[in-house]
Order: sequence, then structure tokens, then C-alpha cells
Amino acid sequence: MSQNEQYTKVVVITTEEIIEQELIEDLNRLGVKGYTIWEVHGKGDRGIRSSDMFAVGNIRVEIACSDEMAKDIKALVNKKYAKNFAMLLYGYTIEV
Repeated sequence: MSQNEQYTKVVVITTEEIIEQELIEDLNRLGVKGYTIWEVHGKGDRGIRSSDMFAVGNIRVEIACSDEMAKDIKALVNKKYAKNFAMLLYGYTIEV
């Protein structure tokens, strides 16, 4: 089995940039091996969210991982962050 075959899910977290460092530290503690982060902007339930230099921006974090790790990430994010920060959290199945 190749290393990529262990990755069957992608977890996507779109949230406030202000929690980026703490979120990454938590993901590292869970054992996440890697992730991709983008600065993003858009509109949702909380109105238009900017990513300009004068406002607190938003980020999108994508993590390719196993089914079990995806469950752990979702549990962590829901427990620690979802109630207090603007957030969209979802996952999907991938083939590598």
C-alpha cells in the first residue's frame, strides 16, 4: 500500500483567520501530517466576510486524512471552535 492510499477523506474548515495559529497547533497535536491554507472572502449567514488588510480575514484549511482522523478533526473543531467563531466545516471522500 502506498502512502497516499491512507488518505480517503478531505476535511475543509473555513473560519476566522484569528484562530489560525491555535487551530494549526491543535491539528498538529492530533497528528495531522499536512494541510493547505488559503486566505478567502465571501458571504454567508454572518454577511459579507472580507479578507482585506484592515479587517480580520478568513481562511480555508484543507486536510487530506484517514476516516478516523477526519472524525477526530471534526470533533475537535466542533467542541473547541464552532460555537464562538464563524465557521463552515465539512468533509468529502477522495480517491488517490
